[in-house]
Amino acid sequence: VCSFGAEHNLSVGIRHLFVAGSETASSSIRWALLLLIKNLDVQQKVQEELDRVVGRDRDVCVDDRKR
Repeated sequence: VCSFGAEHNLSVGIRHLFVAGSETASSSIRWALLLLIKNLDVQQKVQEELDRVVGRDRDVCVDDRKR
């Protein structure tokens, strides 16, 4: 079991996407989607956070990251 929190792991993953090439980014996104598909509880938490922070009446934008 990893001693780092989920937020840290997400931050590291996002940094890797920007540092690595597009193929790595594509592969990482595919893995993330697969993990969401296989873990419906996590998928539900992600949707709840998006609904709370962004709502359902608009698309996500960079400024939403602050919230």
